[in-house]
Amino acid sequence: MRKIYIILACISGILLLIGCDLFSSSCVLTCRMEDPPRQWKDTFRSLVCEIRYFDTDGKHKSIVTDNTDWEIAIPVRKLRNSPILAFPMADGIPLPPAGALYPHDIDNPVSLSVVLTWEKGFISSLLMECMALGEDMSALNVIRLQKELEEISGGDFWNLDYSGLAQSLTAKQFSIRSIKRLPCREIALDPGEGDWFTESPFSPLYRVEQGRLLTEQFPYGYHRLFRLSSGVAYTFYVDQKETLIIPHEKKLPAMDTADR
Repeated sequence: MRKIYIILACISGILLLIGCDLFSSSCVLTCRMEDPPRQWKDTFRSLVCEIRYFDTDGKHKSIVTDNTDWEIAIPVRKLRNSPILAFPMADGIPLPPAGALYPHDIDNPVSLSVVLTWEKGFISSLLMECMALGEDMSALNVIRLQKELEEISGGDFWNLDYSGLAQSLTAKQFSIRSIKRLPCREIALDPGEGDWFTESPFSPLYRVEQGRLLTEQFPYGYHRLFRLSSGVAYTFYVDQKETLIIPHEKKLPAMDTADR
């Protein structure tokens, strides 16, 4: 009996610590983003973030920070599967987001802290797009969906057909068969010597030797290619017939060795 009293006392203490908000329709989440991928840190002098979420009234809100090492408190509704996103931008170039879902990704139930991760960026972005169109995503089994997304994508979620998946969800025609990889095609690029990576936070480094071409399988669609540490960036488009190179080279502020 004494043990029961101790347990009840602990539960009461936790409720007091969180401000007795158990029955409130909203809460305040303390959010931060996990570290950017190493190649981003080695290449971009500065990354700013646009944080997007739905507030307590269900309105779409955004906050811009001047770096990626931030911690911010945001008021949100206690709505199952509610997404929070952080979109990094390198000199105005948007990169894929990190994300989290309330309440699944709360890592501390007392402080209500959430870490936005790159693994949850795809699913969080998907749900935010659907909810912005007025769709109710609260009944979606996001734990199973995330597992299926990871398995079918092979680890790089941005190789999946995002548009097709969003359409199936909003049309209420979603099934596991709706999750498909984008078609790919082998292409040959001549970006120049060096180590290169694409916009995906899961991108490997592609080594290009002098006088060689970059020959790899890339999904259909637009891509950005960055040279490690140099700030050189190209944009290219892949479809089933051709590869189009955007006829300009963007030079981002170079990363000095002393900045690393």
